[in-house]
Amino acid sequence: MSQNPINLIVRFALEIVIWVALGMWGYHKGEGWKGIVLAILLPVAGAAIWGIFRTVGDHGRGLVETPGLIRFAMEMLFFTAAAWVLYDLGYQTSSFAFIAVSLLHYILSYDRVVFLISGE
Repeated sequence: MSQNPINLIVRFALEIVIWVALGMWGYHKGEGWKGIVLAILLPVAGAAIWGIFRTVGDHGRGLVETPGLIRFAMEMLFFTAAAWVLYDLGYQTSSFAFIAVSLLHYILSYDRVVFLISGE
């Protein structure tokens, strides 16, 4: 189910929300030019980490082969961070909606979650 085109579109949209949320948070937490730098740096650094560390057999190749459990933990960290920054910015409803859609996505992607956690 994790390779279903609709599920992949939802996953892509969730990833975009992560980077936008981190950028918004950086912009609002920094003052002046620092906010602009954080608004650019946080999503770019996060997306770089997301793309560099990959598990063999899972959606393409990355520069650094990472065990599935580490990749899963990294994804959970980014999804949790996005929910937290949305909440911190005052978008509580959006934060809870993001959590709900993320949980639904991972439930529907149970085959990928099992693959990442078990390594098989």
